[in-house]
Amino acid sequence: MTRGFLPEFDESGALDVDEFERLDDLLSRDAARMNVEALDGYFAALVCAPRQASTGLRFGPVFAVDVFADAALGDDAPWVERLLWRHWRTIDFTLRTALEDPAVDYQPLLFEDDTGAIAGNDWAQGFLRGLADDPRAWAGFTEASPGALDGVQRLAAEPQAGPRVDAAERDVLIAGIAAVLVAAYRHFEPVRG
Repeated sequence: MTRGFLPEFDESGALDVDEFERLDDLLSRDAARMNVEALDGYFAALVCAPRQASTGLRFGPVFAVDVFADAALGDDAPWVERLLWRHWRTIDFTLRTALEDPAVDYQPLLFEDDTGAIAGNDWAQGFLRGLADDPRAWAGFTEASPGALDGVQRLAAEPQAGPRVDAAERDVLIAGIAAVLVAAYRHFEPVRG
């Protein structure tokens, strides 16, 4: 099953640690840009969604601009675009495969802090940013799957200081991300363009 503009994807096309580090270094040069964790959540929402925007409109928000061409990446633009497409296709391939094989589990790209703890806040915020691109469609998903996005919304809204979700509950919320993504991907499959 191949979707429109996406060729069949070879898993070896997934980004390696060095490529993620290069991309993260580039993104971290400007605090307004997404980090790699937020980018993963953002792309996950867009991959699931029924409406697919142009490359420029998809990738622009990663760099806090409307259109990718305005990201002022100079000579880096071609390799950055290739890395972004490879990561996009990795997410799409994994979710497509998970539809056909329940043993396949999508694992969001989540950062560990200095203590080894995973928060998932940036991923959730990126995901909600992706939902904002097509709120009407996602409203249909939440009507069909009440409460499905509650965990993502809770992680996205969690304050940096003050009371935070305890570790056991955080593990449950993060584990629920994979199920939400597969459910959303399945929900939008008949109408995804």
